[in-house]
Order: sequence, then C-alpha cells, then structure tokens
Amino acid sequence: VYGMNFVNVDTTTVEGIKHAADLNLVPSGIPDVLFSPLFLEPIRTLYSRKHPAKLIVIMRHPVDRAVAMFRYLSTATWDPGYSPQLAQMTLEQYGLSARIDNNYVTRLLTGKMGGSINNNDLNQAKEILRKKALVGLYDNFEEAIQHLERYFGWKTVSADALNCQAQIIRDGLTKGQVETLDPGSTAFTLIRQQNLFDIKLYDYVKNVLIPYQHEAVRRQSQQFGTTIA
Repeated sequence: VYGMNFVNVDTTTVEGIKHAADLNLVPSGIPDVLFSPLFLEPIRTLYSRKHPAKLIVIMRHPVDRAVAMFRYLSTATWDPGYSPQLAQMTLEQYGLSARIDNNYVTRLLTGKMGGSINNNDLNQAKEILRKKALVGLYDNFEEAIQHLERYFGWKTVSADALNCQAQIIRDGLTKGQVETLDPGSTAFTLIRQQNLFDIKLYDYVKNVLIPYQHEAVRRQSQQFGTTIA
C-alpha cells in the first residue's frame, strides 16, 4: 500500500503474539513497526537481546483517557469490553466503581496489574520510558508523529500518502474526543484519585522526557545530518 509492505498478523492478543513468534516475525526483519495494546507479552515473546525493541508510547492525560474509555465502553456494542451497565452510570458512579482503571499505564509498564503500587513502581515506569521508549502526547499527536519521522528517518512517499496520514490522524482524534472535565468537579476528583501515579508519569513525559528527546534528535541531526535509528 503506497509502496510499503504490511504483514497480516494479530499482535493485539496473546495467541496472535505467540503465532507471530512461531513465524519468526521479528527475526525475519520484515516489520518495521508492531502495534499492540499489550506490553510485557510482545516484549518477552517477540524480542530479544539480538532483536531489541524500541517502544513508541503516545500518552493521554489519565483523566481524559478514563473519560474516553468510559464513553467508549458504554456505547461500543461491537466491542467485547462493552458493558450495558456502564451505559446506566454517571461519570461520578464510574469513578467510584470497580470498573475504572487504577494507574493503568504505570501498572502496565511495571507488570503490576494487581495489588498496591508505590513511588518505586512510578520510578521504574519512568526509567522504562526514559531508556526504552520514544514518547509523545495524544493532545499533540501531529507533533509526536513528526518526532517519530525525524528519529527513524521515515519519509512520506507521495502526496496521496501524506493526505492519507493526515486523514487518519484527523479521524482518530475526532473519534476520541470527549468532554473536558472541570478540575473542581466531583467526577474529575474521583478519577484523579484513581490515577495519581499515572498523572505524575504523564507530567514527567510532558515536562521532562519529550523536551529532552526532541533536543537530542535536533542535535543529532545538526551534528551528523542523520537520524538516530
């Protein structure tokens, strides 16, 4: 498609990741990028010291992310995660329920999906992102894409491809739009309480990691006229 090759494997499930491993997908050198909502499974199953992974992480403010998840799962009847019970809830009720995610990104990165977490887990998540990830913000999605293009040396091969990319970005952001909660509202406070570590992680990415990575790519380009990857 548009002069590029694609591999049709399902890396959104554990079974699909195992199938990709059986096909020696990563060692084959065919894919440049793999997408998965999972984290530890593809890292442990598909990658190795010989074939290391570089993460691409686009972060959304945890409160906005929770609201978007609530709106989606309460309306997306086609999704296995759809819940008619959520459709009957208010955001305040959702914030008090067991259905709301608790510091999802910090838990995902550290592998601690259950039990309590603490500042040590937060610091571990920060280190994983610092050492292993290229990061961007959902609210600055086009900037994040441009950063990835500069880092990897990706080039848009035609005007059609550029228009396609822009349309996909617009459509994705439009579909993901949700209301912005008043920081003083009950719903905001309840959701925030469930995501205190994720909010600190988001602030670290926004205020520390993104400026550092952008400056590193800029200096690399000025010094060597090349991409990093």
